[in-house]
Amino acid sequence: MLEFWTNLFTAGPFIPHGHCYLWKPELVWLHIISDALIALAYYSIPIMLLYFIRERHDLPFNWIFMLFSIFIVACGTTHVMEVWTLWHPTYWLSGLLKAITAFVSVYTALSLIPLVPKAIALPSPALLEDNNRQLKHQITERQRAEDALQLANQQLETRVKQRTLELARINEELKTEIVERQRVELDLRASEERFRATFNSAAVGMAHVDTDGRWLLVNQKLCDILGYTPSELQSQTFQAITYPDDLDADLKYFQQVLAAEIPTYSLEKRYFRKDGSLVWIHVTVSLVREPDGEPKYFIAVIKDISSRKRAEEIQLKTQERLQTLSSKLLEAQETERRHLARELHDEIGQVLTAVKINLQALQQSSSVSNMTSPLQESINIVEVALQQVRSLSLDLRPSLLDDLGLEAALRWYIARQTQRAGIIGEFVREPLETKLSSNLETTCFRIVQEALTNVIRHAEAQRVTIELKQRETQLHLVIRDDGVGFDVDAARERATSGGSLGLLGMEERVVLVGGQIKIESMHQQGTEIHASFPVFC
Repeated sequence: MLEFWTNLFTAGPFIPHGHCYLWKPELVWLHIISDALIALAYYSIPIMLLYFIRERHDLPFNWIFMLFSIFIVACGTTHVMEVWTLWHPTYWLSGLLKAITAFVSVYTALSLIPLVPKAIALPSPALLEDNNRQLKHQITERQRAEDALQLANQQLETRVKQRTLELARINEELKTEIVERQRVELDLRASEERFRATFNSAAVGMAHVDTDGRWLLVNQKLCDILGYTPSELQSQTFQAITYPDDLDADLKYFQQVLAAEIPTYSLEKRYFRKDGSLVWIHVTVSLVREPDGEPKYFIAVIKDISSRKRAEEIQLKTQERLQTLSSKLLEAQETERRHLARELHDEIGQVLTAVKINLQALQQSSSVSNMTSPLQESINIVEVALQQVRSLSLDLRPSLLDDLGLEAALRWYIARQTQRAGIIGEFVREPLETKLSSNLETTCFRIVQEALTNVIRHAEAQRVTIELKQRETQLHLVIRDDGVGFDVDAARERATSGGSLGLLGMEERVVLVGGQIKIESMHQQGTEIHASFPVFC
């Protein structure tokens, strides 16, 4: 079977029919045009036959027209295959189509044999005309009978009209009553539709709750808030989806309304959504009672306040961070003052004291040769004091930042700190298109200063890279190391609770100049700090 279908649609060893015509264009086109026109005629004839059958519903033996249509279409298809095999030698397919045409042709011819006597037996036009005359005579007789019947009907209608007038009077009375009842029903239906439209289209969740806590009727907004379908929610109670810590207060007010101690209550609480997450809601509850005072059902109006709660939580954390930052800033100022005082007293004070003693020795010495050694020692001590003062000054604020700008200050500071720590430091920068403000330069320098200090102290890194580049109106500062990494969220929590000030200090500096900072760190994969600033700040 597979071989049959393969041979049917493949050329095999045959050559196209066009070779028989030696591919002479005039001969090839003669056959193409002739076969195409024959096929077109063969395809158009069945269309006209089918149209004729469709318009003449009383046509006898219409099936023979269908056979002729199939036969003619098959013949047209063989001519199409004649054009096709000029280039594609699928002669098995061509032969199969001819075989089908032959079968349909023979079957049509055989079907005509018993049909011809039946067609001959069809009545002639003269016979049909005689039958029509007889039919008209019968119609005339029937018309006379119908006239007599119509007279009898008129007499009957007179009696019926009298009865109808009596029934009409009764109907009018019934119509008046029905119209009144329909008006009442329409008013009731309109009231119900307004209620349902208000209920289902409300911007807040609304529900009817049974006295045992079951959800009786819920609107779509409440389903959206809780993530349930109406049928799922109506199979539960409000107690089942209320967060346990909030349930006691809710049930207390619920019982007070049932006992008529209070008419209504409102509170904020949490519900479990279908996916298990919590949603904060504000609910207002009132009770509908029967005419005899018995409780019927509760009406609950529920509003999603999760966004407000999150905003309040963020605001609270922000306030805590600001308070912590202010406290730590004051503490840092005092610590820095003590450090400067100690450095000036212990280091520079001792150096200057030594210089004073040497100078006093020089004053008491009577020989110039005896003055050489103390004088040189004093010079060396003064040089050390100058280096210490210069170092303290550079740590507080390098003069390069004010004199030569941010790039020079960063290049000097990175080289100085990485050389001290014994790690590889790389500073990558691109020419800046815009001159930076002094405030922005100071912010960038302090972020690098804090980040390098943390890398040297805690990261155990071998390499640190600082990138400074401008993209359109944004300045990007990237600090990347290959150290041990740390938990950013845990570090931020420690800073908020009063720990190290460095992380919060960097974030606050960035925010103050209108920028954004992103800190990413993974265990044993290093840390990356990416700060971006508007260059016009």
